[in-house]
Amino acid sequence: MEVLDKKNAILTNVEVLKVLRDTRRKENALPKHQRSWSVGTVLYETMKYLQNSPAGSQKNSSVKEFSKKVQPYEMRVIIEEVDERLTEEQIKSLVAVSVQT
Repeated sequence: MEVLDKKNAILTNVEVLKVLRDTRRKENALPKHQRSWSVGTVLYETMKYLQNSPAGSQKNSSVKEFSKKVQPYEMRVIIEEVDERLTEEQIKSLVAVSVQT
């Protein structure tokens, strides 16, 4: 994925996990007295949650592949009125793409 406008980017959980890992590395490189306790807690709890979710085992390449395959369905961040926007055949096809990827 390419971020065109960094202020308005939507990240997948896989991408968020990568950002958190990078941030943790930077935090760990700091001397202990310069580290933020609250940031460390948020990083730990969020990373633990994401690592136990599908994002923990997914690769960015598989997420990109999935995104390309579902482009014909004009997916949004939140699927609203899916039964009105897609036919039953399209929904079945979308589910099949999800299972394959």
